[in-house]
Amino acid sequence: MSELLHILRKDLRRLRWPLIAWVLIVIGRMIVATTGAAVAFGDIGLQLAMNNLSVLVTVIDLLMLALLVSWLVHDEPLVGVDAFWLTRPVDPLRLMTAKLLFAAVFLVAAPAAGESMAVARIAGGFHDAMRAAPGLALARTLWVLPLLALAVLTPSLTRFLLVIVGGAAALAGLISVFTTFVFLTASDEALDAAPSPLQDPTGLIVASWLLMATALGVILYQYRHRRLGRAVVLGAAGLVATAVIVSAWPWHFARPAEPDPGAWARDARTVAILDADPPPYVSDAFGLRERAAARKLIAVPLHLANTPPDASADSFAVRARLTLPDGITLQSTQASIVSVRRPGRHLTPATTTRLQAALGGIRLLGSDSGDYDSWPVVLRVTGQEYARYGDTPGRLTADVDALVYRSRLSGSLPLAAGEVLRSGATRFEMLQVVRRADSCSVLVRQSTIGSVGRPPAPLTYQLLLRNAMRGEALTGEPEFMIGDGMIMGSWFVVSPGAGLGFSFVHLAQHYPARGPLGSAARIDAAWLDGADLAFVETVYAGRVTRSIVAEGFKMGSFVAP
Repeated sequence: MSELLHILRKDLRRLRWPLIAWVLIVIGRMIVATTGAAVAFGDIGLQLAMNNLSVLVTVIDLLMLALLVSWLVHDEPLVGVDAFWLTRPVDPLRLMTAKLLFAAVFLVAAPAAGESMAVARIAGGFHDAMRAAPGLALARTLWVLPLLALAVLTPSLTRFLLVIVGGAAALAGLISVFTTFVFLTASDEALDAAPSPLQDPTGLIVASWLLMATALGVILYQYRHRRLGRAVVLGAAGLVATAVIVSAWPWHFARPAEPDPGAWARDARTVAILDADPPPYVSDAFGLRERAAARKLIAVPLHLANTPPDASADSFAVRARLTLPDGITLQSTQASIVSVRRPGRHLTPATTTRLQAALGGIRLLGSDSGDYDSWPVVLRVTGQEYARYGDTPGRLTADVDALVYRSRLSGSLPLAAGEVLRSGATRFEMLQVVRRADSCSVLVRQSTIGSVGRPPAPLTYQLLLRNAMRGEALTGEPEFMIGDGMIMGSWFVVSPGAGLGFSFVHLAQHYPARGPLGSAARIDAAWLDGADLAFVETVYAGRVTRSIVAEGFKMGSFVAP
């Protein structure tokens, strides 16, 4: 034990000033990112300067971590024959334990504690800091263990940094090759399949733990045997095993359960309706593969009947089959939408109806989309098929998956800086309010405390300026912001959807929206005196599957210009 403590004291005495500087950098990185937006709101030049400072501090943070790992391990290098400690009576297992304990305390726990202190300052409480601490510590471990594994495989700082750069380049190349392979080999149906709004982080969690186990195995082997070749083979085998296990992992323990939309979704009156009044809208498909095949997208107006006022089907996945009189069958699967202009018809989008219901029937000013509507694509055909069968009537049968979303009012904030609203694990803080004679701008920080367990349900929030006394509200548009958010504790390894660490984003909105959609909304100082900022929460409510049949369906009534 005395030998282990001696090594720990030696490393701490040698690295105490770099450690103190690094922890301060970790805390400063978070403070710069959170306070910079409030300081620079409305000033593009100052925003750019603060964003550059935030990027610089983040780079210094990562570089300091790599340097500390190198200084810790390479003081007694495990590669080469000139390591002086091999001639001294130092037990390799005690040396390894001292290094791992130093890394756990000073490279993981200390910066995680510093970040937790910053979280307490930003999120407004000690309880939030304690909830964020496990995720922040785990995210730090995801970086420290692989860096330690690389350090025990290299003899010096120079080789260590070269391996990091080479590994990053190799990883980027593998990702590029894999993405290209999937793009070239996957079917059109697979590429255009409806993505689930529910994220399943099971693979990410399994991969993270397997990677940490692989790194720890390399560290243990090197300190026990000091055989570079076999340690490299062990690490490579662990990486391959990780990829294989993750791809074949059968138990999706972190996958969220598909929500039940409610009894209305099982009602016989809830049907998918294809509007036969306007003709289909035909446009060219996007994407290199689609354009190479000269594909056409056939879109039609489609909606789900009998939905509650606070719910709407925002997107559709369609598996369609068009049977023509001569026995030819055209079929495709897609989940795309197109924006269609319908002259002469004043439309109220389903999302607008949903927002008004969430606000208790308050009228949205200047929120209609005018003559435009969003139509789902029900069929995708080649240019040759469209030219030949575009005017031929047939029987269209389709299975439709409607992705339903519901909205509710989470709360509101007065138009005053410093006001706070909590909605579950999410906290909103009003940072700035800029009033004008006929408009208003607000800056709000949205922060979320994640957990290491099951990820939270994906939520989106819409900020509406509301005057409840007049029964009116209006939507805004984003103000220009540079670097408007970041994820703390993840460093691009763990996504925010995995619920790990602490995340925040700055929301800057201008009311009313500029341009044609907001031109009909007019407010003044008296209107703003009675206004507040309402937060409408929208959550995925589930899928509703229905079938539709359209006799005499023709693809080619008109083509988009």
